[in-house]
Amino acid sequence: VAPEEYDYFHGLILSEEFRRGIDGCYGVGDGLVGGMSIGLPPLLKFGTPELIRKYAVPCIRGERRVCLAISEPYAGSDVAQIRCTATPTPEGDWSVLGVKKWITGGMMSEYFTTLARTEKH
Repeated sequence: VAPEEYDYFHGLILSEEFRRGIDGCYGVGDGLVGGMSIGLPPLLKFGTPELIRKYAVPCIRGERRVCLAISEPYAGSDVAQIRCTATPTPEGDWSVLGVKKWITGGMMSEYFTTLARTEKH
């Protein structure tokens, strides 16, 4: 399937075939690719070409892993209540302060797509 033709139906087929290969055990498949399947899409949608080249390409090649860090100990998955903040630095980077918890795939990932509050720019 050409990348531009890949859609949710193809994702469903991939998911079911993957689970069939591991005797129907959803936990193994979710553990192996769950973090990647929710951590990579925000990078692909909102990342600059440089960020995609630097971080997404190694993940797609299977050389690195990415996960999604949203949940916090005092907010759970209620994104309206997150306290983690990100502020720009003079060097052009971001300073991220806060705590994340319950990160699917976090123990095996090199990269984290992280939800943080910013001031309006």
